[in-house]
Amino acid sequence: MDERTLGFRTKTKDNALSDGTVQNAEFRHGGAVAWVDFHDARPMLAVGRVVVGEFHHGTLNAPLEAHGRVVQRLEGEGSCSYQIRFGDPVGAALTTLANRRSAVRVRPHVEMPVHVKLTWPGNEVRTSAEDISGTGVAVLVNMVDEARMFRVHRFDLAIEPPAGSKPIKLSADVRHRSLVGSSIRYGIEFESGGGDFEKEQRLVVDYVMQRQAELLRFAIRGDERQ
Repeated sequence: MDERTLGFRTKTKDNALSDGTVQNAEFRHGGAVAWVDFHDARPMLAVGRVVVGEFHHGTLNAPLEAHGRVVQRLEGEGSCSYQIRFGDPVGAALTTLANRRSAVRVRPHVEMPVHVKLTWPGNEVRTSAEDISGTGVAVLVNMVDEARMFRVHRFDLAIEPPAGSKPIKLSADVRHRSLVGSSIRYGIEFESGGGDFEKEQRLVVDYVMQRQAELLRFAIRGDERQ
């Protein structure tokens, strides 16, 4: 299974697959219902039953346990497909992991900020991301910096995820600016194109998905410290 494919395995003893195979799981139409295909027709799950299982994904450091309810079973020769419904917020976060949507936005952990440096000819401003996605980032700047920046529409960005890796470098355009308290919030969209854009964007998306997985763990534990 590809490291970026979402996989599912039933975890309860009487449901366990005989060979322990992690099956592909697919979330369709943006909902919180997963289609899981078992090609050896095992396990046999009753419709309406609550299933305890574990999800596997390249952004998860360890399998993620979740509870879902079987809402449909399709049967064929030597195979079964199940629809398993997962409630929010777990279902929504799992959907994001499965679909890997680049436009999903996450807020960095308050204790592990994502530092952002904006540069333009002869100037630079350092700040932190308010939220970030694979398509853009929102930052706050103070009034002093705004006096230098208000005529600038395009910046070069250096984004520093908290993992300590080298900065992610992208060009970006300002899409909106708004007053938030005593600061200015900039909505910035990454400029597509260029030789390294896809590689650099993928690094941003990797961070977004790792953070989404972290938020999912918080949600499952009921931990409000996000």
